[in-house]
Amino acid sequence: PDDGLIDWTKSANEIYNLIRGLSHPYPGAYTYLNNEKVIIWKARKEEKPLNYVGRIAGKIVQVNENGVVVLTGDSTLVIEEVQLKKEGKKRASEVIRSVRWRLG
Repeated sequence: PDDGLIDWTKSANEIYNLIRGLSHPYPGAYTYLNNEKVIIWKARKEEKPLNYVGRIAGKIVQVNENGVVVLTGDSTLVIEEVQLKKEGKKRASEVIRSVRWRLG
């Protein structure tokens, strides 16, 4: 199970491939949000990655109806679908609502 833990300091491409590779029927790639495990089922790479100075890997920089934009080691990744413990899958923006939060 530890193999599914997302290291946000890695590249967006590595994280995207981890999420894609561990999606159903596998247990999913995961991270933590306020000490609660969050499984990430679906994400996408940005066509035009956002560039931030003073990058903090795992920092949420944008929340909108299309997903949640998170800083990675080299650019950004959009999280689209997540799941908390015993709840069903939800749009990421329904679970992650603040840019003040950090994943990891």
